[in-house]
Amino acid sequence: MSQAKVDKYKEQKKNRDKIMKREKRERILAEVIVCVVVVALIGWAGYSFYQNHKPTVVNTYTVDGTALTDYMSELNAETETETTAETEESTDAAESESETASEETTETASETVAETESVAETETVSE
Repeated sequence: MSQAKVDKYKEQKKNRDKIMKREKRERILAEVIVCVVVVALIGWAGYSFYQNHKPTVVNTYTVDGTALTDYMSELNAETETETTAETEESTDAAESESETASEETTETASETVAETESVAETETVSE
């Protein structure tokens, strides 16, 4: 058994440089992974804190609408004036048309009465 231990020791001594390099690589890799995880956690915590405590910027704007209100009032007043004028014109036109129609009806009736009278006179004269 001691010969086995001696052979093992010689093997380790012969490969000692390779073994030390591999252990060093593994240790550095472990340190890098730990650093990356720690940086990720710190970054995540900072980002979360910032999102929860981010200042909210509220922009408020004030508008003076009196000029717009005055303009709209003027437009409404003009529209009401035009509507009133159109209504009066249409009423006047309707009255004129009805007067014209009644005059025509009266003239037609007068002509009919005159024709009837002339026919009646003609009949009496012929008898």
